[in-house]
Amino acid sequence: MKTFLILLLSITFSTFTFAQFHQHSAKVHNHKLAIELDKVLEANQELFSTLLKNDQSQLEIASNKLREVIAKSSSKEIKALNLGNMAKAKNKSQNIEIYGQFLPKLIEVFKQNNINQNYAIYYCPMVKKYWIQNIKIQSKVQNVFAQDMLECGEKI
Repeated sequence: MKTFLILLLSITFSTFTFAQFHQHSAKVHNHKLAIELDKVLEANQELFSTLLKNDQSQLEIASNKLREVIAKSSSKEIKALNLGNMAKAKNKSQNIEIYGQFLPKLIEVFKQNNINQNYAIYYCPMVKKYWIQNIKIQSKVQNVFAQDMLECGEKI
């Protein structure tokens, strides 16, 4: 009986310790992902602002910075993001198209790990596009996909 109780206590303790370890491990992973996602969102905001300004010289710098932040990430969700050949495209509309192809995956990662309250997802029904925008920097809609209708869209 004594052996049985010791065995039972050992199993209970090791199960509890195992569960605590995994819970702590998940918290560490989420914290690390949050930090890395913040860096991606900051770099994306720089690229977003550059696209709004239509500054080709800064576009290459901003897109390379975003690529670098993605490459340095240890998160498989973030590493899966692909900015494509932005800045190597010949004109603004091509760069906007490439950016539009990049955003759905970033938005998916953002939705799954909605940690940073400084950012929001916007949608424009006219062009049927979504984007992420820093609402602390600019609370008004800034539609990078329809700059002739800059304020067309809504926060979702």
